[in-house]
Amino acid sequence: VGGAYLLYLAAKTFNNRREMAVSDGSARTGSAFRTGLITNLFNPKVGLFYVAFLPTFTDPTGGAVWLQILILGAVFSFTGFVVLAMVAAAAGALRNRLFRSQRFVVGVNTVASGIFGALGLHLLLVRHS
Repeated sequence: VGGAYLLYLAAKTFNNRREMAVSDGSARTGSAFRTGLITNLFNPKVGLFYVAFLPTFTDPTGGAVWLQILILGAVFSFTGFVVLAMVAAAAGALRNRLFRSQRFVVGVNTVASGIFGALGLHLLLVRHS
């Protein structure tokens, strides 16, 4: 069923390759920020990263280790926020430029259609054990 659905998506994308599906994203920045914050707070990988990685940068003779980890975590979070905010701003500006190009839109949709088709055929034709 999955392979057939991917072939359907491939045909649909190829037939509509001159149109780009556009999403306006979150209507409010605060809502998007809150969603991202909640996602990261409940993501166990983030906690595992802090527990496994940050202690290697602490010095027991330099004071309370918990305070060092807290400061390192805050610095890491702040720098990550700044970098991702710049990436988001650049991506938004680039998105608007690229979506105005009909050639780009057709190219992206053609590649996506090919990927959907190849994956669908793979699922349907390759024997899975």
